[in-house]
Amino acid sequence: MVLVFSFLGLYIILIATIIIYSGKKKNILSHSNKELTKVSIIVAARNEEQNITKLLECLLTQNYPKDLYEIIIVNDHSNDNTEKLLKACGNRIKYINLPEKIIGKKQAMAHGVSLASGELIITTDADCTINTNHISIIEKFYRNTQAKFISAPVLLYHPRNSIFSKLLYHFQVVEFGALIVGGNALIGMRKPLLCNGANMAYPKRVFEEINGYEGNEQIPSGDDEFLLKKIAAKFPNDIYFLTDTIAAVHTPSVVSFKELVQQRIRWASKHKNYNIGNRAILVLIFMANIMLYITPFLGNLSWFYFVLYFMIKTLADVGITSIYLRYMKSYKTIIYLPIIELLYPIYLVYIGISANFLKYEWKGRLQKA
Repeated sequence: MVLVFSFLGLYIILIATIIIYSGKKKNILSHSNKELTKVSIIVAARNEEQNITKLLECLLTQNYPKDLYEIIIVNDHSNDNTEKLLKACGNRIKYINLPEKIIGKKQAMAHGVSLASGELIITTDADCTINTNHISIIEKFYRNTQAKFISAPVLLYHPRNSIFSKLLYHFQVVEFGALIVGGNALIGMRKPLLCNGANMAYPKRVFEEINGYEGNEQIPSGDDEFLLKKIAAKFPNDIYFLTDTIAAVHTPSVVSFKELVQQRIRWASKHKNYNIGNRAILVLIFMANIMLYITPFLGNLSWFYFVLYFMIKTLADVGITSIYLRYMKSYKTIIYLPIIELLYPIYLVYIGISANFLKYEWKGRLQKA
């Protein structure tokens, strides 16, 4: 029993630390009198005919001087109508077909950066939508901070109205929200680890100075986190999380369990490249979740321990989930949290095993986890 609740105690300390540091703000010296920055928005796209039009509409209607930003879409060998839709935009965007022998998101992003004329690189994903003031708020933040890396919120929405997809959506909100809030907190602690490539920015010269993705090109995922860690290693005091919801991007939740599993295996596959400290945190989270189902074997008061463990952990998770829901300005997910708490340990074990032994499919490509 002591061991079981020790994991819970350590988990509570971790969650409390995340909550405290996610609200911590850095002092920002204003440099707003400087001239507006030339910005390059770069998107890697593969088989995005269902999504790319919405994103382009958002990018082409930004409240930012047209001569001070460019849109670069790098087509990663799409075999649907993505290229046709990009061509239809004419000279309003730059779109590049990735050379034949070069494939993958990291290669696409690096190719886009090499062709960018902007000082500040802003990245997002082809299935996202953004506010019309997205560039303005990020550029102002960059101008005020001279940040070497900026991470910002990515918010989920559910694209379908079926009952199952809504339940799956709330499940993803809890998990995905913890990653976003955790990423914010770790940046506040000056130990950056988590970010999301759908919403981040960095100066082009910094990308070039650290040689981009050199050293992890062979890892299919991690175009965001590995880049963050490389920049943080060189500029530890210049990493920021921009909490302003105007800077948030919106991305659809997945609508099938199979798609969810494939996505999570892809995300989890990069964890084997984390250092020992980061792995220890992952092990703690894993153990704190599965210990819930160890409590029924703790003797005569087993069900009391189960209920106690369940209630304490759920309350802790309400705290971190609420921070993410504040970005979303909706708290409906809290209602679903108890059932998610019961299902999550089973799901976590399955993903953990799959990420170490199975292959996953992404955009029509089979990858080894």
